[in-house]
Amino acid sequence: MTTTWILVAERSCARIFALQNRVAPLQELESLVHPQSRLKESELVSDHAGKLSDKGQPGTHAAPSATSAKEKEAELFARQLCQRLEQGRAQQQLERLVVIAAPDFLGLLRQQMGAALRALVVAELDKNLATASAEQIRSHLPEHLAQ
Repeated sequence: MTTTWILVAERSCARIFALQNRVAPLQELESLVHPQSRLKESELVSDHAGKLSDKGQPGTHAAPSATSAKEKEAELFARQLCQRLEQGRAQQQLERLVVIAAPDFLGLLRQQMGAALRALVVAELDKNLATASAEQIRSHLPEHLAQ
């Protein structure tokens, strides 16, 4: 029997489901929350940006941040999710993986996914279904998995 895990995620929460066969209902294995991703930028940053001065120009201006604190938190959550999935792969808890994530977060997950885990991905869907019911999620699965 092939076990398929389905990761349904967005920047602040994720759920992992298992699908044992085409007729079995989705079984929710785990629910993960990353509350830092819900905070405002000002709540994540404890200090003002550094100051820069241009040669020959009076005054200073704030140094731009290459990556916002919210983006860093989203990257951290994506890394944590991929580590959890990798743990499941290493323990042979899954043989296939479906990733359903909000479009911006799907890209972060792809960046964090290692080659061995990436090889298990059989489908991706760029849709935010993190708060959807198991039945709604199942209705979005590719036909070869949902029937």
